[in-house]
Amino acid sequence: MPKKISLALALILLVGCSNQMAYNHLDWLVSWYVDDYVELNTAQEEKLQTLLDDLLIWHRQVELPVYHNQLTGLQNDVNNGDMSAPLWLSHIVQVRGHLSRVRNKANLSLTQLAADLSKNQVTELFDNLHSKNEESQEEFNELSSVKVQEQRFEKLHDTFDDFLGAVSEQQELIIQEYINKTSSNTLAYIHFNTTLQGIARGMFTQFSGAALTDNLYNLFVESGQYKSNELKQNSALKIELGAQLLNDIYATLSPKQLVYFKDEISDLKLTLSELMAVGA
Repeated sequence: MPKKISLALALILLVGCSNQMAYNHLDWLVSWYVDDYVELNTAQEEKLQTLLDDLLIWHRQVELPVYHNQLTGLQNDVNNGDMSAPLWLSHIVQVRGHLSRVRNKANLSLTQLAADLSKNQVTELFDNLHSKNEESQEEFNELSSVKVQEQRFEKLHDTFDDFLGAVSEQQELIIQEYINKTSSNTLAYIHFNTTLQGIARGMFTQFSGAALTDNLYNLFVESGQYKSNELKQNSALKIELGAQLLNDIYATLSPKQLVYFKDEISDLKLTLSELMAVGA
């Protein structure tokens, strides 16, 4: 997940998708996204649909209750009024665990399709991925360092606005301090993705059938070893400073912002409850 460490991280990413319509049609959305990279035949599309249906059922039945429980814990922590950087860090760690489980389950499901791809489809897939990487790198390189930081600030500012109603000037300074202490991981992640995709592409020439599926899955599960030291260090720093950011912002909440934040937690819990009830 490149992931923003912010107040929303302990919330939005727990839900995965807070819009019920989008969540309930996630299988269609993912299929559409896959089609952007490789054109599947009818049999492959049907297999992908089955895999996504199973994945969505698993996520609804197994993962959503876990997210709901953490939101309840967060709600209790906020109501107790004894929030701290270590406590925020514990919530961030939990979220990262959620993301890791979902990523591994999704990889396990979607790699099942790999052995069905033709040579032309494999070429199409990795050529499109390569083009996407180049496009992303070009877009990023066109930005000045000042513009990059401005965009990071704006995204984080908007996120806090969503969960607090509005950010105060004091809170803007806190956000800016966080931005100044951290840097973008965009290029490092592009390099990371390029490395993984190169290894994966090679596996299609070395393996087939179940061996290909197993090797691809293991590659994705153990992908952390291919991250650069810079990316690992920056990511760890963002987690540490992100917990402090949440702590500092929370300490400056006005009574109105606190009520707004509590309402957002309640609304997210309600959304999760409604999503879990579907198909129950």
